[in-house]
Amino acid sequence: MDELIAKKGCAGCDLQDLYLRGLDIEGGDFSHADLRDADLKEVRLVDTRLIGADLRRVEIERAVLDGSDFSGARMQRADLEKARAAGARFTEARMQGVDLEKLSAPGADFSGADLRDTLIRRANLKGARFVEADMRDADLERADLSAADMTGVRLDRADLDRVDLRGARLRRASLREARLTSADLVRADLRSADLRGARLHRTDFSGADLSDARGLRQRQLDHACGDDETLLPSGLTIKKCTGGQ
Repeated sequence: MDELIAKKGCAGCDLQDLYLRGLDIEGGDFSHADLRDADLKEVRLVDTRLIGADLRRVEIERAVLDGSDFSGARMQRADLEKARAAGARFTEARMQGVDLEKLSAPGADFSGADLRDTLIRRANLKGARFVEADMRDADLERADLSAADMTGVRLDRADLDRVDLRGARLRRASLREARLTSADLVRADLRSADLRGARLHRTDFSGADLSDARGLRQRQLDHACGDDETLLPSGLTIKKCTGGQ
């Protein structure tokens, strides 16, 4: 570990199965390193390059990863529970089945990432980017995605119960058969979003723009609420939200 600290990383190295718990490096480089099954719990890797690294099944719980770059990394089944990754980049990363429960990553970029079947409950993802990400079957219950850019995201069958999507951009998003029970979509942009079969029980669409949302049916909206500023496709209506809604 001392050698890694002295060199600030080891790009392209074979570091499989190593015990690296508590490693502290800022501005390091582990690009294309093989870190499969390594123990990285409670590490501090700030502004560090892990571009294209192999992080499958890595344990990174409670790590500090602010500003680090995981672009194109292989991270299937990694565990990042309670980690911190403000402003980090996960663009095009393969993250199927990753545990991101209670992750704090405001402003992080997951554009183009494969996040199918991920656990993202109670995560802080304010202002994060998920442009064209694949999040089918993900569990995002109670996550904070306020002001997030989710343009073109795929959220089919995702669990979005009680999620905070206030001011989020969901243009062209696919939300087929997604669960949005008690979700907050106040002022969200859902233009051209596909809501076919989505569960909208007690969903708050106050000020939201669904003016050309696709697949939306009146029977879905009968369980949701909005206000005078909610924009809906022609012929559809929504009841006003009340204090108990």
